[in-house]
Amino acid sequence: MMKTFFTLASGILLTVAISHNAMAQENGKREYLQAIEHTRTLPEPPAGFKWAVNPDFTDEFEGDQLDAEKWYDKSPYWKNGRPPATFKAYNVSVENGCLRIKNSRLNPTEENDGKPGTKYSYAGGAVTSRSDQAWYGYYEVRMKASRTPMSSTFWLKNLAAGIIPERETGIIEEILLHNRFNNPQESYLVWDHVLYDYVIREPNIELMLNTQAVEANMSGSKIISARCWQLWRMSKEDG
Repeated sequence: MMKTFFTLASGILLTVAISHNAMAQENGKREYLQAIEHTRTLPEPPAGFKWAVNPDFTDEFEGDQLDAEKWYDKSPYWKNGRPPATFKAYNVSVENGCLRIKNSRLNPTEENDGKPGTKYSYAGGAVTSRSDQAWYGYYEVRMKASRTPMSSTFWLKNLAAGIIPERETGIIEEILLHNRFNNPQESYLVWDHVLYDYVIREPNIELMLNTQAVEANMSGSKIISARCWQLWRMSKEDG
């Protein structure tokens, strides 16, 4: 049996994972009300199905610490990361309604499993679901990517079992792969078109071109409105 895990790595993340699993639909817990409400804004599910919240992968991170019954604060499957960065549980915290995964410099540097050496000089974090039942569904994340060159990722991954090989899909990485295929010259203009292609396929996004946000009005850690300016080209029609 193939087991699929849900993993978040490096960045500031807030996740809602939604599938046709109906476990939480009958669950009146207050912590899922926001996610249940959000299902009303999703695209139409396949015929004969309805969207329902899967509590194993749904979290608004409203407490002051990671839910240890739902998440690992350090991936037990990908233990050491990719040089020059490794994973550290101390870089993972919950604050102001957000899961925060920080990046830091290692001093001294380390080898695998924290042993002395020079393989790793930076530390990030990887939070992984304890449940291995991340099957078909709709997965969504509200996320702010890291400003550093370290990867900010959101992916599903299975463990090899028998003849089934290990596979993973990075939901953010898929955009980068699409760009690499269509934009091998790494043109910023083509990259804009790649992003545009993804945005116009999402019915819940209102696209505003030539627009820059200059101010955000907050309620705690949530943005309630933004002040923007938009550049328009005006022309006078003949006749």
